[in-house]
Amino acid sequence: STILPKLILLCGTRGVALVCRSFRYVKQKLKIKLEWYMTLNLQE
Repeated sequence: STILPKLILLCGTRGVALVCRSFRYVKQKLKIKLEWYMTLNLQE
């Protein structure tokens, strides 16, 4: 857990914002994929 503060110091707030944005993007993609998978299973 000590790695994160070091990364924040290295990258700055811009780097943190970029990581948060990409994390949110991945989470959204996974959610869409999960919903699609669920609808496929319901149709069978």
